[in-house]
Amino acid sequence: MTRTLIITAGALIDRELQAEFGPLPPSFLPIGNRRLYHHQAEAVRHLADELILTLPEGFELAARDQLALDDIGLRVLRVPDGVQLGESVVYAINMLGLGDCSVSILHGDTLIYGLDASETDAISVHDMWDAYTWAGLYPDTQGGWALRTVREHQERCGTDGEIPTEAASGYFTFSNAALLVKSITRARHKFVEGINLYHQQERPLTTLTAGEWLDFGHLQTFFRSRRKMTTQRAFNDLKITRHAVEKSSVDTDKMAAEASWFETISPELRVFAPTYLGRTKSKGRDGYRLAHLQFSTLSDLFVFGRLDPSTWSQIFDACDEFLKACATTTPQVLPAGVDDLYLPKTLARLESYGSFGIDPEAEITLEGRTLPSPLRMAEHTATLIKPISHSTFGVMHGDFCLSNIFYDFRSASIRVIDPRGQITNGAPTIYGDRRYDVAKLFHSIIGLYDLIVGGFFAVQAEGNRFSLEIFAEDHVRRVQRLFSNRGFAGISAAQDEIRAIAVHLFLSMVPLHSDRRERQSAFVANAARLYADLDPGRRT
Repeated sequence: MTRTLIITAGALIDRELQAEFGPLPPSFLPIGNRRLYHHQAEAVRHLADELILTLPEGFELAARDQLALDDIGLRVLRVPDGVQLGESVVYAINMLGLGDCSVSILHGDTLIYGLDASETDAISVHDMWDAYTWAGLYPDTQGGWALRTVREHQERCGTDGEIPTEAASGYFTFSNAALLVKSITRARHKFVEGINLYHQQERPLTTLTAGEWLDFGHLQTFFRSRRKMTTQRAFNDLKITRHAVEKSSVDTDKMAAEASWFETISPELRVFAPTYLGRTKSKGRDGYRLAHLQFSTLSDLFVFGRLDPSTWSQIFDACDEFLKACATTTPQVLPAGVDDLYLPKTLARLESYGSFGIDPEAEITLEGRTLPSPLRMAEHTATLIKPISHSTFGVMHGDFCLSNIFYDFRSASIRVIDPRGQITNGAPTIYGDRRYDVAKLFHSIIGLYDLIVGGFFAVQAEGNRFSLEIFAEDHVRRVQRLFSNRGFAGISAAQDEIRAIAVHLFLSMVPLHSDRRERQSAFVANAARLYADLDPGRRT
């Protein structure tokens, strides 16, 4: 008999979360550089033969999400807009024709690791985080239990009613789908009351307490849960606690440069960074600690969110505010090697291309169009980048890409992490080329770096012949147009000089991703795409 599990994401997230991410179903929230539904599918795959994800009829499913859902084996079932959870569950079961078969349910804002596949007629129960958020288990008059919210219980027992310590954490499994439909229908489609009727009058439910429960359904629980799930690069270690993030590495020079940046910036710039908590050293690894931020990165908002252009205009204003503050402080003397961020660094990186099957001196063919070799692209774009001068010199973050920028919606300001802290493996310095920071924003917004890193692309490569498609939704295109029509700290995002720097960024990062050949090919192809658009006749 086929076992079916339904992930219920048939309603949009609440207003507080929508203010942060836009109108999304809960399973589409960004967690660890992927949507929540990826993690949910991994956690429950052993519990069922068929995984169903309910979505509102009116929600526009992007092509890249449909591809991802197909790839992980999640089948989408549309449910009517605006229905309550109980109605959505009944509708899904009827549309699937489950009848007397078993069915399991996982709330769309919930992730539980370590569930037992052998249990039927059971409900997951975990320690309650917030007494006013979930339904808790209360003793009933028959010596068993019933699910109620705190408000419902206080309406029955008065404001002095006992608050439970255990909550229904979002996973349910039933031996008979038809009896579940009957119970929810009798409860006038109220899901919790339907569960109580099933438990009390149809099949007693046991409680499952094993596993780790993460809830993403409310703003305060979203950030607490997401803190436990973080992405790491191979050369960094992150240790995250409730109050602090410790970053360490065997690359002691890099850690020293980053720490020095936080130590050296002016008080006016420190408001744009997390509170710096000092350096660390342990087992041959140097590092430093920062206060933990309960904000989203711009990468999450750009790749996974659906915020309207007016919100992105405010975000870009906040970026501009930071970059203007960086421009107010300049040294009397430009440090040596400041121009080495471009051609010298790129040429050094091109030397390793052969080991990745790419000839740096052979012409590139992109979508049937012939373009110069990576070497020639680097040399030509270098001529478009004017030597640095006092007008473009100032405090430089050095890695001002979307994944290193947090946005605080309450204060409409940004916080930055992971500064470069040096120019080209030299002595620590907070100074550099301010155009580089604008170009890093460009390579994220126009270059779609974060989409490529997230795997939202398709590339074909044969030697130096490429075809590339980056799966960007309509809202991404709107943000790109908004970005292209403005400047940052007096530097236009649309000027050829910034695009030329972005070409260097993509060419030079290929060796840093040697574990991802497809991504390397995408970077080279994308550098060629940006280079081709330096021709004013082709620009859109």
